[in-house]
Amino acid sequence: MASLIVQLSIVVIIAVNNNLLSKYGYETFASTGVAFGSVIPLAVVGIVMKVFGIVVSIVIGISLGGQPIIGFNMGAGNVERVNETISTITKIVLAIGTVFFLIFELAPDFVISLFGKNNSPEYTEYARLCVRIFLSGIILTCFIKSAAIMLQSLGKSGKSTLLALLRDVIVFVPSSIILALTSHNIVTMLWASLISDVISFVFAVIFIKGRK
Repeated sequence: MASLIVQLSIVVIIAVNNNLLSKYGYETFASTGVAFGSVIPLAVVGIVMKVFGIVVSIVIGISLGGQPIIGFNMGAGNVERVNETISTITKIVLAIGTVFFLIFELAPDFVISLFGKNNSPEYTEYARLCVRIFLSGIILTCFIKSAAIMLQSLGKSGKSTLLALLRDVIVFVPSSIILALTSHNIVTMLWASLISDVISFVFAVIFIKGRK
């Protein structure tokens, strides 16, 4: 169930974002004085979600690779081996998150160019903001996604499912709606991602530390 939620949660994010972007895109203006509209934000967020999905898939793959090791040693009572495996996986996913964070923050134009060039100034501006803001918590996201799978490996299915839901549904969806309704700005609503990352990261750390 936890793994299924991790995959399906991205669909929930897209559905909520698309509705909000379409509604408030015409009320948000670029530095050129032209409204972003609905086509540009929808296209940009679609691209950013694809990039997000790639990073998450890498992290999930690594975490699932360690799942049999954690499960076997947990059943065998080899706590030291369990802790060692969790520590190794955590270091790897945090390193991956750091690399992508630097790419997103320092070279957003490079990420954008992978999906097409010669775009309008409004498109480029919103895409740059979207990459830098929406993906600003990617390091935390990597840990959260990995933690959910590791908790599942430890037999903590309830905490694993809660953590999977927390970032993408319980916190993110309400935050996006509140920010959009209060600001009527599709740039401001992008911060919902970081808000949900920070809150979910705190829970992830608590769950992993209290796994014994």
